[in-house]
Amino acid sequence: MEEILESDAPSETRTNQFSSHNSSFCNGKLVHVLKFIFSLLVPIVLAIFTIVVTVQQQSIANQQRSEDKQTAMQQRQLERDLADDKYQNDIFEAYIKDTGDLLEATHGQLTSSSTIASLIRAKTLNVLRHLETHRIARIIFFLYEANQLSTVHQHAA
Repeated sequence: MEEILESDAPSETRTNQFSSHNSSFCNGKLVHVLKFIFSLLVPIVLAIFTIVVTVQQQSIANQQRSEDKQTAMQQRQLERDLADDKYQNDIFEAYIKDTGDLLEATHGQLTSSSTIASLIRAKTLNVLRHLETHRIARIIFFLYEANQLSTVHQHAA
Protein backbone atom coordinates (compact mmCIF):
# COMPACT_ATOMS: atom_id res chain seq x y z
CA MET A 1 0.00 0.00 0.00
CA GLU A 2 2.87 2.25 0.59
CA GLU A 3 3.87 1.75 -2.98
CA ILE A 4 0.54 2.87 -4.16
CA LEU A 5 0.75 5.92 -1.99
CA GLU A 6 4.23 6.60 -3.23
CA SER A 7 3.14 6.30 -6.80
CA ASP A 8 0.23 8.67 -6.12
CA ALA A 9 2.55 11.30 -4.76
CA PRO A 10 4.16 12.17 -8.09
CA SER A 11 0.79 12.32 -9.77
CA GLU A 12 -0.43 14.69 -7.09
CA THR A 13 2.59 16.87 -7.70
CA ARG A 14 1.83 16.77 -11.40
CA THR A 15 -1.74 17.79 -10.70
CA ASN A 16 -0.51 20.65 -8.56
CA GLN A 17 1.94 21.64 -11.27
CA PHE A 18 -0.75 21.39 -13.94
CA SER A 19 -3.18 23.26 -11.74
CA SER A 20 -0.55 25.88 -11.00
CA HIS A 21 0.36 26.13 -14.68
CA ASN A 22 -3.31 26.24 -15.68
CA SER A 23 -4.02 28.85 -13.02
CA SER A 24 -1.16 31.09 -14.16
CA PHE A 25 -2.30 30.60 -17.75
CA CYS A 26 -5.87 31.65 -16.80
CA ASN A 27 -4.59 34.56 -14.75
CA GLY A 28 -2.38 35.69 -17.62
CA LYS A 29 -5.22 35.34 -20.10
CA LEU A 30 -7.57 37.15 -17.70
CA VAL A 31 -5.07 39.98 -17.35
CA HIS A 32 -4.82 40.28 -21.14
CA VAL A 33 -8.61 40.23 -21.52
CA LEU A 34 -9.01 42.88 -18.81
CA LYS A 35 -6.31 45.03 -20.41
CA PHE A 36 -8.07 44.68 -23.74
CA ILE A 37 -11.46 45.63 -22.23
CA PHE A 38 -9.95 48.61 -20.42
CA SER A 39 -8.14 49.72 -23.58
CA LEU A 40 -11.52 49.66 -25.38
CA LEU A 41 -13.27 51.41 -22.52
CA VAL A 42 -11.47 54.73 -23.03
CA PRO A 43 -12.38 55.09 -26.74
CA ILE A 44 -15.96 54.00 -26.03
CA VAL A 45 -16.33 56.60 -23.27
CA LEU A 46 -14.79 59.25 -25.54
CA ALA A 47 -17.17 58.28 -28.36
CA ILE A 48 -20.19 58.50 -26.06
CA PHE A 49 -18.98 61.84 -24.71
CA THR A 50 -18.49 63.15 -28.26
CA ILE A 51 -21.98 62.05 -29.28
CA VAL A 52 -23.56 63.67 -26.22
CA VAL A 53 -21.67 66.93 -26.77
CA THR A 54 -22.58 66.95 -30.47
CA VAL A 55 -26.27 66.40 -29.74
CA GLN A 56 -26.23 69.19 -27.13
CA GLN A 57 -24.47 71.56 -29.54
CA GLN A 58 -27.02 70.80 -32.26
CA SER A 59 -29.84 71.41 -29.81
CA ILE A 60 -28.31 74.72 -28.73
CA ALA A 61 -27.74 75.71 -32.38
CA ASN A 62 -31.35 74.87 -33.28
CA GLN A 63 -32.62 76.88 -30.32
CA GLN A 64 -30.40 79.83 -31.26
CA ARG A 65 -31.56 79.61 -34.88
CA SER A 66 -35.18 79.62 -33.72
CA GLU A 67 -34.58 82.63 -31.46
CA ASP A 68 -32.77 84.46 -34.30
CA LYS A 69 -35.66 83.73 -36.63
CA GLN A 70 -38.17 85.04 -34.09
CA THR A 71 -36.07 88.16 -33.49
CA ALA A 72 -35.78 88.78 -37.24
CA MET A 73 -39.55 88.43 -37.66
CA GLN A 74 -40.17 90.88 -34.82
CA GLN A 75 -37.64 93.30 -36.31
CA ARG A 76 -39.31 93.12 -39.75
CA GLN A 77 -42.74 93.68 -38.17
CA LEU A 78 -41.40 96.67 -36.24
CA GLU A 79 -39.86 98.10 -39.42
CA ARG A 80 -43.16 97.62 -41.29
CA ASP A 81 -45.08 99.31 -38.47
CA LEU A 82 -42.64 102.21 -38.41
CA ALA A 83 -42.80 102.58 -42.20
CA ASP A 84 -46.61 102.50 -42.11
CA ASP A 85 -46.67 105.06 -39.30
CA LYS A 86 -44.31 107.33 -41.25
CA TYR A 87 -46.43 106.95 -44.40
CA GLN A 88 -49.60 107.85 -42.53
CA ASN A 89 -47.91 110.74 -40.78
CA ASP A 90 -46.61 112.08 -44.12
CA ILE A 91 -50.12 111.88 -45.62
CA PHE A 92 -51.60 113.59 -42.56
CA GLU A 93 -49.04 116.41 -42.56
CA ALA A 94 -49.39 116.98 -46.31
CA TYR A 95 -53.19 117.17 -45.97
CA ILE A 96 -53.01 119.64 -43.07
CA LYS A 97 -50.44 121.79 -44.93
CA ASP A 98 -52.36 121.80 -48.23
CA THR A 99 -55.70 122.47 -46.52
CA GLY A 100 -54.12 125.18 -44.38
CA ASP A 101 -52.67 126.84 -47.48
CA LEU A 102 -56.10 126.74 -49.17
CA LEU A 103 -57.76 128.14 -46.04
CA GLU A 104 -55.28 130.97 -46.03
CA ALA A 105 -55.76 131.64 -49.76
CA THR A 106 -59.56 131.68 -49.43
CA HIS A 107 -59.55 133.63 -46.16
CA GLY A 108 -60.95 130.71 -44.21
CA GLN A 109 -63.83 129.94 -46.61
CA LEU A 110 -63.21 126.73 -48.52
CA THR A 111 -66.86 126.60 -49.55
CA SER A 112 -66.73 130.01 -51.25
CA SER A 113 -65.82 128.32 -54.54
CA SER A 114 -67.48 125.09 -55.63
CA THR A 115 -64.25 124.03 -57.34
CA ILE A 116 -62.20 124.41 -54.15
CA ALA A 117 -64.96 122.77 -52.10
CA SER A 118 -65.03 119.77 -54.47
CA LEU A 119 -61.24 119.57 -54.45
CA ILE A 120 -61.08 119.61 -50.62
CA ARG A 121 -63.92 117.09 -50.35
CA ALA A 122 -62.20 114.66 -52.76
CA LYS A 123 -58.84 115.14 -51.08
CA THR A 124 -60.34 114.65 -47.61
CA LEU A 125 -62.17 111.46 -48.60
CA ASN A 126 -59.04 110.10 -50.26
CA VAL A 127 -56.84 110.87 -47.26
CA LEU A 128 -59.33 109.41 -44.77
CA ARG A 129 -59.16 106.03 -46.56
CA HIS A 130 -55.43 105.77 -45.85
CA LEU A 131 -55.35 106.88 -42.22
CA GLU A 132 -55.88 105.20 -38.89
CA THR A 133 -58.71 106.25 -36.61
CA HIS A 134 -56.76 108.63 -34.37
CA ARG A 135 -55.47 110.63 -37.37
CA ILE A 136 -58.98 110.70 -38.90
CA ALA A 137 -60.26 112.14 -35.64
CA ARG A 138 -57.52 114.80 -35.73
CA ILE A 139 -58.48 115.78 -39.30
CA ILE A 140 -62.15 116.07 -38.38
CA PHE A 141 -61.21 118.14 -35.34
CA PHE A 142 -58.99 120.35 -37.56
CA LEU A 143 -61.85 120.92 -40.03
CA TYR A 144 -64.25 121.59 -37.16
CA GLU A 145 -61.96 124.18 -35.57
CA ALA A 146 -61.49 125.83 -38.97
CA ASN A 147 -65.31 126.06 -39.24
CA GLN A 148 -65.31 123.98 -42.42
CA LEU A 149 -67.83 121.39 -41.31
CA SER A 150 -71.40 122.30 -41.92
CA THR A 151 -74.48 120.68 -40.56
CA VAL A 152 -77.24 119.78 -42.88
CA HIS A 153 -80.73 119.96 -41.42
CA GLN A 154 -83.16 117.65 -43.08
CA HIS A 155 -86.80 118.35 -42.60
CA ALA A 156 -89.34 115.60 -42.76
CA ALA A 157 -91.53 116.05 -45.78
